[in-house]
Order: sequence, then C-alpha cells, then structure tokens
Amino acid sequence: MSDRIKLVLADDQTLFRESLSNILKLKAKEFDVVGLAQNGEEAVALAASTAPDIILMDVRMPILDGVEATKIIHERFPDIKIMMLTTFDDDEYILHAIQNGAIGYIIKTIPPNELITSIMALKNGIFQMSPSIAGKLARQKVWEQTKTNMLNKEPLPSWFLSLRAKERALLLLICQGYTNKEIGNRLYLAEQTVKNYTSRIYEAMEVDNRHAAIKKALDANIDQL
Repeated sequence: MSDRIKLVLADDQTLFRESLSNILKLKAKEFDVVGLAQNGEEAVALAASTAPDIILMDVRMPILDGVEATKIIHERFPDIKIMMLTTFDDDEYILHAIQNGAIGYIIKTIPPNELITSIMALKNGIFQMSPSIAGKLARQKVWEQTKTNMLNKEPLPSWFLSLRAKERALLLLICQGYTNKEIGNRLYLAEQTVKNYTSRIYEAMEVDNRHAAIKKALDANIDQL
C-alpha cells in the first residue's frame, strides 16, 4: 500500500473534478483519489485530514484561490507536492504559484496518459511544466532583462539582439553548464534541435565552440538573464 499515490483534486468545476477523478482511477491503478475540493479552503482542509502525496490544484477558485491555498499548504505541509492544473497560462499566476511552493504547472488540455506520467514524475520530485508555459517563462525572462538593460542604458550586443527568444534562453542554459541533452529536457527540444540552435548561436556570436561562446556571453553579462 505504501507504493500507492494519494491524490487530492481541487477544482471549482464539478464536472471536470469528478471526470478527472474517474479517469485517474480507471487508467492508473496505483492512484488513490482521497479527496475532492471545490475551493482552496476545502483543499487546505483535505491536505490536513487526508495527508495526500500530491494535490492537483486549479488556479481560480472561490473563497480561496489555488495560489493562496498552495502557499498555505506548502507552509503547513511541505512534504505535499502541488501541481497547478489549469486553463490559464498568465505570467502572474505561473510565477506566483511557483513562488508559493507549486512544483508543477500543467494546462488542463493535457492528454490523460501524459498527465499520469507527469504525476508519477512529480511524486519523484521532478518539476513538471507544459511546454507552452516553459517557453513563455523563458521569453518573459529574456524580455525583463532586455528592459533592465535599456533602463540602465547598457547597450546589448548586436549578436544578442539577433537571437530569437528560445536561442537566448538556450544560451543562458549553456552558460549555466547544462549539456545538450539536459537543455533539450528543459526546453522540450530534441537533442539534435538543440545542436541546430547552438550552431545558429555560434554563428551569430562569431565563435566556433562552447567555451568561446560562454566567455563572450560572460564578458557581455548575458549570463545574468
């Protein structure tokens, strides 16, 4: 019984909440859905009374929204893992949810089998995020740094401005020492695609290897994105 995963589902839409519960029970025999909540307040109560391994938490709910409920649960029960399962990919909600302790942010349209895989990975402490959200966060991070440099009147290198958002995000990961395979996993790209992007980055930077690219990025403070 210790190998079974206890789940709480929190969503204010009764049909979605109950349908998801039935799907998980049918497709994943190792899951036990131990509670259904229709608002954040009920989710907090169920966290205390059922001690679930994982809570799938909607963002927008009445009485207490999912982000605030996540904060409360994370503070009181840090061992419970929380994944936001939502229709919204607004930057504000994503960042606040992660800052408040969520270790996953998945769009509700995810196919059931992929959701099950994400839950299993989450149980092992592996952060989960839909590709569209991951890309959006990468682009937002690049834009925030661009604005900061503009306000500080620090000119960005022309080679950097010529890179697309995903290429800039990839360069940041290169500077942080990630391998092509690790970068692919983080940006949801095939390893060969990462190599293709890297070649394009080298061309723009006028370098021919990773060491030279990192040095040039460090010299231009691009690693601070």
